[in-house]
Amino acid sequence: MSKKPHPDSNTVLFFVKPRFISHRERISGVYAAAIRRGWQVHLIEEAPSAERLRTYVKLLRPMGCLVDLSTFTETIDARIYRKLPTVLIGRDPTRKRQILDCSCQNSGEPVRLAVDVLSGLGLTDFAFIGDPARPYWSVERGELFKKALPQNARSTEFDLPVDTIEGHRAMKAWLRSLPKPCGCFLAADHLAFSFYSVAAEA
Repeated sequence: MSKKPHPDSNTVLFFVKPRFISHRERISGVYAAAIRRGWQVHLIEEAPSAERLRTYVKLLRPMGCLVDLSTFTETIDARIYRKLPTVLIGRDPTRKRQILDCSCQNSGEPVRLAVDVLSGLGLTDFAFIGDPARPYWSVERGELFKKALPQNARSTEFDLPVDTIEGHRAMKAWLRSLPKPCGCFLAADHLAFSFYSVAAEA
């Protein structure tokens, strides 16, 4: 089946898994643009596969497709879209055959700034808290963080999920084991909610 856009359609498929506030804000932006252009956005909270995409194209006959790569951990193959106009949102160097890269984010700058600030406090012990799903940007920032630390610095890291009782206890035990004082760097702002909650108890 050829995945061509239907000439009379105003439906746009939007593959996104809104786990964080930033994702929901992006969805709001897409809906705002859709209202101005008269699109009907069909939100699909699953990673697109060739089989599922064929099903949606057959049922909804869309004019195009949006895929927010930053919300998925699965590998997305851009070849499955064929002739269906598709925009892939987000940057991930581990994914294959992306047809569009819309992100200009530089992970190195916030890492260097954080290390400069923490080192300026005279700290020699550091900790990195990564995203539990280990997406490319979290792994990348963790590696950059370790490389940017002073030569005599000691570092450790934590990337277990903390939205369970076991994970909450694990982070609490890990925080208690850290030397004091210790400079902590979080891979993304959404991790701060869990971090501060657990740190208050540790």
